[in-house]
Amino acid sequence: DDIESFVDKYSVRRTCILRSFCLKTGLQLAMREYQFESTNKSSRTNTECFTEDDVVNMYPVIKQVPPKPSDAYQFFTSGQQKIQQGLLREGFELISEAHNLLNNVYGPLHPEISMCLRLLARLNYIMGDYQEALFTQ
Repeated sequence: DDIESFVDKYSVRRTCILRSFCLKTGLQLAMREYQFESTNKSSRTNTECFTEDDVVNMYPVIKQVPPKPSDAYQFFTSGQQKIQQGLLREGFELISEAHNLLNNVYGPLHPEISMCLRLLARLNYIMGDYQEALFTQ
């Protein structure tokens, strides 16, 4: 029905509710002690918890699924399968191709690139090329 019954029922602090509200709506408030207990229950009038002056910034909240690198992902999974079959050199070539595709399309900071480099370094180490393994890692 109201915030009081919600807080009592779920044992949630009001600051947690305010933080969740701000994160979901893109609101940034000034950092200070907010008075949540300043409600007058007899007359049912509420004083404002925060005012317009407390709003420091508003930012857009964007929800999207990052694009999946399908071609590179196919090379990567094929390379993993080859490695599991014991064909290390062929697996290395496929993982290397996935790394090149990811690097050319998404740039060096894509999260999938770290997976490729880690696996390439491991393969270099297994195949005895320790210097290249250290460089790749």
